[in-house]
Amino acid sequence: MVDDFEFFKATAAYGGTTCEAFYTVDDIQDPYTAQTVATVREFKNGQGCGAIYTRVYRGTEEVDPLKSLVFSTVAPSPASNGDYYYELNTSNKTCTLKQYNGTSWVTASEGYSHTYKYYRINATGQSVDTSTPYKTQRCIYVDPSIIGNSMQFICEIN
Repeated sequence: MVDDFEFFKATAAYGGTTCEAFYTVDDIQDPYTAQTVATVREFKNGQGCGAIYTRVYRGTEEVDPLKSLVFSTVAPSPASNGDYYYELNTSNKTCTLKQYNGTSWVTASEGYSHTYKYYRINATGQSVDTSTPYKTQRCIYVDPSIIGNSMQFICEIN
């Protein structure tokens, strides 16, 4: 019933109140595990932006390690040749890997061996993306306009 991982939704009613809970079941025989991380836990008053990315482990070793853990709307300063960061662009709502070439920040190739496909589940537990993934990058941009009241992201890794 669970090939790799599966998500379940439970609904319970008590005293006229309906509550929902979401559960994830992992196949522990799979040598790979994944952890999807958000750089921001919640948004206040419709403000802010962040990123969602997924880390993959085989045992205790990370597969496709991120090139940086810096996610920002502005480039880090000072910078050294070869430094990386993920640029959060609020205009086009993207998360792009940038590398410092000694004089400026340029878009860099991520070069990961796995593919990452993100799908969304809305506040009522319904899949938003049914025929194609929402995004297929390693790191995706999020802000209140994307999240709405509540949004859950699932990453499929191949």
